[in-house]
Amino acid sequence: EEMGALAGLCHAEAMLREQERIPVEWRKCVLIFAEPWQSPYGLRNVWYLGWDGVRWYLSYHWLDDVFNSNYRLVSARKYLQK
Repeated sequence: EEMGALAGLCHAEAMLREQERIPVEWRKCVLIFAEPWQSPYGLRNVWYLGWDGVRWYLSYHWLDDVFNSNYRLVSARKYLQK
């Protein structure tokens, strides 16, 4: 598969709107969207989707937060035009 740019907030929001399409096995992971954004306080953050046991939710982490092996970086697919 060809992989394109890292996914951002618009991708996270789209996945959240259609969360029934997110594979069940991904519920054990935290899905990180690596497009960084800066808060009004100057902190750099990344958006993520997490599973709360019932549904997916959208939140963010500071870039200096601790990320572990259950975090997965989400990338957008790159579609080639013919």
